[in-house]
Amino acid sequence: MRHLTKHRRADADIRGDVLQALMLSSRVPRSVDADVRHGIVTLTGTAQWQYQRDEAEHVASRIRGASGLVDEIVISNPVPTVEDLEDSIDAAFRRNAALEARDLSLVTSNGKVTVTGAVGSRAERDAAIAAAWAAPGVTDVKDELRVEYREPTR
Repeated sequence: MRHLTKHRRADADIRGDVLQALMLSSRVPRSVDADVRHGIVTLTGTAQWQYQRDEAEHVASRIRGASGLVDEIVISNPVPTVEDLEDSIDAAFRRNAALEARDLSLVTSNGKVTVTGAVGSRAERDAAIAAAWAAPGVTDVKDELRVEYREPTR
């Protein structure tokens, strides 16, 4: 594969810049590594939280010459009990004023959460998914929410 842009750079140079940027970010754990082939950055390693994984993606995607990104970072925090996980997510739903949680349900298994039900807007959907990701021990979130726009109540 050839890069046809004026920003074409050697893979080793791109990797060096990615690694330096990852190291300088306080939100990216030191366990994250990067490889570059044909300008495509592949992130590997482990993180304890989704926000760390998101930050690594953000940092690596901003490097000049990187033409693509593959995220293979694994979330590796301890798996809580199903009850603890559901309680934590339910509490996050209740705390979020932008989210009407009465129509949502959760299925959890080994740190994986499936969120189902109906929400009134994309903002509510985003809030529900963010709340699920924020719970300790969550390693994956499957979004099975439906957006059903509702008339505002007066």
